[in-house]
Formats: sequence, structure tokens, C-alpha cells
Amino acid sequence: MQSATFDFQAWEGPTPVVVERDERGDGAVSDDEAPRPRRSPARRTSSKPEMAKVKAQPAPALTLQQAEVVTRPVAELEERLAAEEAAFLSLDASADSSERIGAWGRLAGLYGVLQRHRESGLSWAHSLWELPPGEAALGVARQWAQSAGSSLPLLLENTTPSEAQTRAVVAQLIAAAFAKDASARARLQQAQAWLDRHDDNLDVRSLWLGRVALSMLSGGDSLGLARARDRVLARLRRGLSLERDVPRFVRSAGPGMARDAARVDRVVQQLEELLQAFLTTQRKRSLVEAPEAFTRAYVRITFAWAFARVGNVARARELEAEASSAIDLNQRVNAAFVSLYRARIQQAAEGVPHDTPLATELRAIAQGLGRDERYAFDRLRQRSYILEPHEHLTPFLGFARAAQGVTREDLADLRTVTDVAQLARQIELRIADVESEQLEANERARVADGLLDFLLLLPESVALPLLNRIIGAAQPLPPRQKAAVLEDAVKIAGHFGRSDLVKQLIAAIGSLMAELATAPATGGDVGDEDSAGAAELLAAGVRMLRRVGLREEASTLLSRALQAFRGDTRDHLMARVAVAGGFAYLGRVDLATPALEEAFGHLSNQSSPLLRRLSGGTPTGDLTRLARVMARAISMGPADFALKGLRRLIAPLPWLTDMSSSNTYFCMSVVELADIIAVGHVGEELTLSEVTRTFLEEDEYRVRRRIHREATG
Repeated sequence: MQSATFDFQAWEGPTPVVVERDERGDGAVSDDEAPRPRRSPARRTSSKPEMAKVKAQPAPALTLQQAEVVTRPVAELEERLAAEEAAFLSLDASADSSERIGAWGRLAGLYGVLQRHRESGLSWAHSLWELPPGEAALGVARQWAQSAGSSLPLLLENTTPSEAQTRAVVAQLIAAAFAKDASARARLQQAQAWLDRHDDNLDVRSLWLGRVALSMLSGGDSLGLARARDRVLARLRRGLSLERDVPRFVRSAGPGMARDAARVDRVVQQLEELLQAFLTTQRKRSLVEAPEAFTRAYVRITFAWAFARVGNVARARELEAEASSAIDLNQRVNAAFVSLYRARIQQAAEGVPHDTPLATELRAIAQGLGRDERYAFDRLRQRSYILEPHEHLTPFLGFARAAQGVTREDLADLRTVTDVAQLARQIELRIADVESEQLEANERARVADGLLDFLLLLPESVALPLLNRIIGAAQPLPPRQKAAVLEDAVKIAGHFGRSDLVKQLIAAIGSLMAELATAPATGGDVGDEDSAGAAELLAAGVRMLRRVGLREEASTLLSRALQAFRGDTRDHLMARVAVAGGFAYLGRVDLATPALEEAFGHLSNQSSPLLRRLSGGTPTGDLTRLARVMARAISMGPADFALKGLRRLIAPLPWLTDMSSSNTYFCMSVVELADIIAVGHVGEELTLSEVTRTFLEEDEYRVRRRIHREATG
């Protein structure tokens, strides 16, 4: 790279073209975003794109060639673009290779000619991302700036810029920074203030490149880069955004997407078939069960959420209405349940992330419930991933404390704190509860686990000291509670790019596996503190490890866990199933299948001795617990593997019943199984192709790697 002389005009990328109308009279194709302002007339000097004088000098790293001016109809350009997209997806090359960088450049040019400004800007940002400052980066930056159009002074006067115009400012800034343009340096403060107001329009790559450009123009602004890093990391709490950060041709599945719509159709069809199975299967019901119509109403509203999540909002509304009409909403518990379900369904219909909290709504919904009513309400919230995707509830403990007039720490109140400094102070105050030996271990672990979620909302400089305190406070906890805290700590450390801390935590968790495997088995109604719960958290942590480039470490940790949980107990079986989910996520279905098949053998056997743990010989509690662990594991695998496995989870329905205290309102076991199956069908693993998922993980890793390197270097 350094020894070559690059002439960006000879870039083997977009071929400048003039789009002719084809025989049907079509014009150039535009993005499906809002219409953009026309380019300034000052830039239109001719009917053909401007071409600079060429001084051809081939560069071995990027294989440059002389650009040509041709005229092509839209249909031919679309065909050429489709071929480039297909070639990109099949390209076996690293992200920083000249082949990959050149492919992004060609895509950027074709998108630009076809006026797909969003796709063009994303492609230019990807093309520039892996290039170090130098002639090659300058060439790409200038092409991006030329493609984006207008000039920096004119763009900075715009008070309501579009996404494309905001990205154009970044293109102009990065080109000026690489060229050491003094005129751009004179506008530094204006540009910084402008981006502060408008960079919410940007994808994470463009956001960071814009801030890097400002830092370069200022001679080095480490504080500005640190703040920008915090903004990018806040965006990445849930990973890259499909809508904002990923080119459409890579997004091969999801509501409204055409490329892999067949996969989504299969999910919808299977959801419909399984819903009908719940509604029509005759069950051996206990004498104390609620009327079947009530249970089926809750099953309907559960599946309504799943249909909304996959984009079939009309079917979701239909099922929601059917369910509401069959439930007695004069009972306060029913009214509270239905309100909470409706709030989640509305979120799903609007595309709001499922883990978005309902703290304010929840307080209003639960207000006025008596002690017994609140217990029944919290029991379903505890069992339902739809209603409470992250909250770790202990209804019986809350019930007992309410009877004694004792309150416990409610972390949900922290979700209403929007000021970062105040949130940090509130977390610090609550860490004292984790450090206190006055609280029992389960409660200390619960508070620690809840606080770790909020660290993602803080800047790294504030979050890491708090993380270290929580890790230190977890050391005296028993192995199961300690493992749960450390596994969540892995996600926080990975989020902030602290791979050294991640590796230390992985080693600590690995050393706990033998202790977890030999710990006494828990009762039938278990939670995240048992061996299976710890293994589930471990498997979930594999996502973060893979996203931050620690795939081998993840595989090693899973193998150690599989060796530790080799017993023939229920806890060990569930732990093996949870570990199988991690292997499925890594694409090792061969390693995941044995444990899952063993579990299916017990799940479909009404007389399974391994599951008959509860009084009276009823295996319901263990069965639904096993089904939930299985569903989470299965849904982490490839689509075909997951759909077949999720269909088999319906096996115990004919004899599924229970004697739960919620039977006044519904049969808990049936509603819980419906929740398990519905959630399993709508995860990103099932609605995204392997190509898309791999792209997202690798892309996020490279984004994190660069911003951590530049912000700390």
C-alpha cells in the first residue's frame, strides 16, 4: 500500500455512466426513502458526470484501471448491480482485502448512478473503513465526496438535512481531512456543531468517520473521539441496526424483505399450524384447571404477539380481539394481563425491540392489585419471556415479604432515569446491596444481574469501574449465583471491547463448571440460579464472544461445560441442552444434536422418570422448564434445524396440565408452552439467513475494533 501511487480516478470501482431511459421510458431508480433535494445547479456543468484528468498509475493492492464514460439503460445497470451483489455475497476474502474494498467501491458507484443514495453511502463507508490514511484512502474519500454532491459550505447551511445530506457532510469532511484542506479546518467548529445536531441520521460507520475527520482537522481531539465512541457503543447495545447500518442486499430476510421471504412465510405458516394444535388438541386436564376457553384465550394473545413480530399485524389484531372477548376483564388480574400483552403486541407491530422496557406502563397496570392478585400476576410474568424478557422475578419471595411488610429493591425504577450522571450515582448506591452480606445470596445475585444491564447505558469511563466493583462483590457468592453474574459481566466487557477482561472472566467461569456440575440438584420450579440456568447464560454469552471475535474461546468454554455436565440427572440434561444451543449458534449442529435428541425422548414421554419430580408424580414443572431450555437452544441454530425442532415441542400437549395457583385464570403450563414456542419462532436466528447473521457479527466486530483502537490510541 505505502509503496504504491494511487490515482483514484482509475479506481476499479464504479464506472461513471449516464443513465438512458430504456424502451419503456423508465427513469433512474431511486431509493425508497423520502425524496431528496435536487443538486445545486452550480454542479451541473454538463449532461455527463465530471471526469478529472487522468494520470494512470496502476496500484497492485487495488488493481486500478482507467475509468470510462459510457451510456447505459437502467435495465442494464440493474442487471449489472445484481451481478455485483451476488459476486460480493459469494466472495471468499477478508473485509480488509483489496477484492472486498474494490467490490464495495463498485457497488457504491452503481448505487449512486441509480440514485440509491442510502445504499451508495453505506457502501462508500464500508469501502473506506478498512483503509489506513494514505493515498488509497484519499482516493476513495474523494470519490465518495464527489458522488455525494454539493459542497461543505452549502451542506452546513442546511438546517433539516436528509440522511443522504448528512452522510454527504461526512464524505466532504473525511476527504478534506485526508487532503489536509485548510478551508475545511476553518469551518471546524461549525461542522462539529452541525454534526452534534444531526448525526442521529447516520449509520455507525459514517458517524465514526465524521468524528475521526473532525479530530484530524483539529490536530487530534482525543476527548471528542472518546465521546463519539460512547455514542457509537450506545447504538451497539443491541448490535448493528438492520434498518440503519446494513445494506439492503445483505438483509436477506425479515418483514417486507423479498430475498428470503420464503423463510418468513414458513415461520408464519408453522405458527398458524401450532396455534391450531393448541386450540384443538384434547388434553387430560386436572380437576382444578380454569375453563379451557380461558386458557385458549391466553394462547391466542400469546401467538398474536408472535404474528406481530414477524410482520403479520392483521392476524395479530384478529387474535388479540378474539382473546379479549373471551376473558373476563372485570377481574383485575385479567385486565392487568391483557393490558401488558397489548403493550407488547403494539411494540412488536411498530418494530420496537422486544427488550424495550415497559416500566411506566407496568406500574400503571399493576396498580391496585392485592397481595394474592399480584402473586398470580408475577407468576406469569416470571414464566413469560414475552412479558418480561429480562426481569428476574421471584414471586414467592415477594409474596412472603409482602405478608411480612418487607419491601425489596425494585430496579425497574432505574429505567426511568435518563440523565447519565444520575443513573451512575443510583447504580453505585445499589452496588452496596450486592456487597452487603446482610442479603441472601439469591437476592444479591439478582440485584447484581439487574445492575449489569444498566451499565450498557453508561460511557465506558463510568461503566468499567462499576463493572469491576460488581465483579468483586460477586466473588463470595455460591458457584451458581457467581457464574450467573460473571456471565453477564462477559457481555459488558465485550461490549466495551475489553477482550483482556473477557478472557479473564471466561477462565473464571470455566473453573466454576466442575463446582456447578457437583452442586446438589434444585427443586422442580427452578430459575437461573440452577445448573441449567447457568449453562443457558453461558450459551447466550456465546453471542457476545462471537461478536467480539472470540469464537475459539467460546467453543472451548462450551466444550468444558459439556464435559462437566455428563450426569444422568435432570439438571445435567438441561445443562447439556443449553450448551447445545451455544454449539448450534456456532454452526456445530453435529455437536448440538445428541443432547437435544436425548431431551426430546423425555419430553415426549409422559412417564419419563427423569421428569417426575413434583409431588403427586406430575412432571409439569420440570417438563415446561425442559421445553423452555430446548426452545432457546433450538432457535439458536440454522432455520431448517430450528423449525423442525420447534415443531416437535408440541409433543406433550395432550397430557399437559398442572395444579398451579393461576388456574383461576388459565392453565399456566399450557400458556407457558405457548410462550416458549412463540418466542422460539421470532428470534433473529430464525428470521435472518446465515449470510446476514455472519455479516452482522463480523461487521460489528470490525466496527468495535476500529473505534476502540482509535479512541484509545
